[in-house]
Amino acid sequence: MKKLTIIFSVFVMCFVFSEHAFGQLDVPSCLRAPHISNNPSFIESYRETDAYFNSRAFAQWVFPGSNLGPVKFFLNSPETITNLATQPGNIYAASFTPNGIWWGGVNSSNDLIRIDTVTGSRTIIGTMTLTGTLTGMAYDLTTSTMFVTSVPGATTNLYTVNLTNAQTTLIGTASGLLIDIACSNSGQLYGVDIAADVFGSVNKTTGAFTVIGPIGFDAQYAQGLSWDPSTDSCWYAAFNNTTFRGELRKVNVQTGATTLIGPFQGDAEIDGFAIRAIPLPQAPVLVSPLNGATGVSLTPILDWNDVPGADSYRVNVSTDSNFTNTVVNQTGLTASQYGIPPSTLQNGVTYYWRVNATGAGGTSPWSVVWRFTTGLVGVETYNNEIPKEFKLYNNFPNPFNPSTTIKYSIPEVSKVSLTLFNLLGEEVTRLVDEEMTVGNYTAEFIATNLPSGIYFYKLQAGTFTETKKMILMN
Repeated sequence: MKKLTIIFSVFVMCFVFSEHAFGQLDVPSCLRAPHISNNPSFIESYRETDAYFNSRAFAQWVFPGSNLGPVKFFLNSPETITNLATQPGNIYAASFTPNGIWWGGVNSSNDLIRIDTVTGSRTIIGTMTLTGTLTGMAYDLTTSTMFVTSVPGATTNLYTVNLTNAQTTLIGTASGLLIDIACSNSGQLYGVDIAADVFGSVNKTTGAFTVIGPIGFDAQYAQGLSWDPSTDSCWYAAFNNTTFRGELRKVNVQTGATTLIGPFQGDAEIDGFAIRAIPLPQAPVLVSPLNGATGVSLTPILDWNDVPGADSYRVNVSTDSNFTNTVVNQTGLTASQYGIPPSTLQNGVTYYWRVNATGAGGTSPWSVVWRFTTGLVGVETYNNEIPKEFKLYNNFPNPFNPSTTIKYSIPEVSKVSLTLFNLLGEEVTRLVDEEMTVGNYTAEFIATNLPSGIYFYKLQAGTFTETKKMILMN
């Protein structure tokens, strides 16, 4: 209860409140003196390599200097802050929604506001009904819910807030002074208790706070906690009472420990901390082969819809729906389709496939899982005679719908391919692609998902090549 003791004792001495904060609670102005860095050219000697993200953070500069107001900076360079505007009325809590809107709450008035990320101008939505001082705000991606916290004393109230009218609903009360909250991509709510200098989880149903571990430093004055959806990580705009400066830290949500990334420009005291994430791409929508399709070729083209904001795609094909026996794991695809190469799939097997998309905001969830069954029913010998020459026979029936049989003879062990082409000379499917022994063979082809028209089938075996025409009539 060290900070609680400090705030009440100083209140008795001074009786005057300022905009500066114990955490985010108003405290006497005599508690906080202007601070000049002992090392203006300070360069942090250690940074986690994964801290070099390009996620943009927005916040309120609350102290010191003349830069008070909304600001922005990148997580990889907290020493460089860009001021958007100079405005009174501190933003004590903030969060982004997936549509890129910066939401905030104003100290003392408890106004719910929208903040322009270019000009810093504010639009008041309404006044939130809260008990005590507003401290935190976090948006839950999994339930599309905005949470806010307030501190009426030695406890913290958790609310939900309606973003259209600022109406709040009290969920519950937790022990401790939660200075801010953040919500993970999976919907887990976290908070920092600056009375005990600990990090913990928050129950979204009851408001209860469960300690995970110490943050590792003496936190005082204005603080901000935010989640970066792009990297699924927790970040802490802290004020370190020992070094007497504002610092950006990264939080280990498993232990509560924080890693110093660097001091804020001018040792600024930062509040209303919110990370604007580039939204994750949507999960791709599969197009073809249709789910449950049969008679699919051994070299099908997997097709899905383009995903806005996607730079690349990943395709999985497996013989089981859990993808434990994956036969295709293709990454870095820039087009929204993928042709499975020859000798990958087997005849008469059911395969499962899925796709995800990756963009600047991260990687999407997997698409729904579809399945297809390869359409070549079988390659069989049809008599025991030893052929004397390579030969490709006319398919029967011809025209056909939907299946036809192709006969061919192989007089010597050869690498054999039997390939189907359309009128443009584009390969449609490869019916056979393997080494075959001497014999007379039949291959049955089922033309699922192909339009009516003229097609050509070509037999290649050793130096032998022959092509014939077939007609599909749907």
